[in-house]
Amino acid sequence: MPRTLSSVLGDETLGRSLLGFCVFQAVFYAGFVSLFPASTVKQRGWLLTALNSFVSTAVSIPYLFSWFAGEGRLPEQDFQSWTVPTTVFCAFFMSYLIGDLVLGTLFYPSQMNWGTGYFHHTMYLVLLPLAMMSDIAGNFTLMCILELPTLLLALAQINKSLRHDYVFGASYFLTRILLHVYAIYEFWIGYPGSFINRAIPIAIFPLHAMWFRQWCRQQLRLRRKMRVSKKGDNLKDDFGGRTLCKRNTTEAAIKQEILHHESQLHSADHHKDITTVFLGNKKNNASGRLRVAGTGKRATMSFKN
Repeated sequence: MPRTLSSVLGDETLGRSLLGFCVFQAVFYAGFVSLFPASTVKQRGWLLTALNSFVSTAVSIPYLFSWFAGEGRLPEQDFQSWTVPTTVFCAFFMSYLIGDLVLGTLFYPSQMNWGTGYFHHTMYLVLLPLAMMSDIAGNFTLMCILELPTLLLALAQINKSLRHDYVFGASYFLTRILLHVYAIYEFWIGYPGSFINRAIPIAIFPLHAMWFRQWCRQQLRLRRKMRVSKKGDNLKDDFGGRTLCKRNTTEAAIKQEILHHESQLHSADHHKDITTVFLGNKKNNASGRLRVAGTGKRATMSFKN
């Protein structure tokens, strides 16, 4: 049943949970910094995102099972009546938004930007109470399974050994493409008289599809560069055909260029942005020229999109 804004904000469960989780966010961050004092600013900037995406993914799983196992359309699903768990989770999500805004401004401002940081968080701080007013917070919790790719993304930023592009790509395709398309259908059929419930999933999907297309193109570029590196035995310089190195040096130069490519994806202006971490930065790699290690000269090979 729809509620007023005052009744939502005055909800005792929401208020107590939000306060407790805000304290927890601060303690969790402080504990990580004290245990890992050598951690970088970037690692600290992704810490709360990793925590939130893990909790969001885990909490959404029972809602997902209830959705697929249930009968009828979305408004009649059993999880719609899970008001207390949904309220507690929404409080946790809001505490993450508040914690990231406050701690990010104070301790890792270089990892915050206006689009994916301040605007995104503020927007959701407004939308979540409105969702609770309209009794669709259960749908929000259900769709938090889309945070699974964000979890993989955050873990890769905290520990580079946990970066696996194909695992990320598979999770992204399954959740933000396939599941999202199915959700659009279910929202359209289940809410025939609600413009908001129909419009929001449709409005978000093109962005997800664009990001996935860019990720696929980036993976193809990287694979193409590695294949080119294995074709020739020699790499020649720009000044007349002298052999600069054998294949092992060529491959080393290619790997060095790819590492440089990846390092460019994490600038201070792109905090928590999938497009610059896993999807690549096309502008910085348009020419694709290599500088051969130790020679100070550019190789004749040029890689283009």
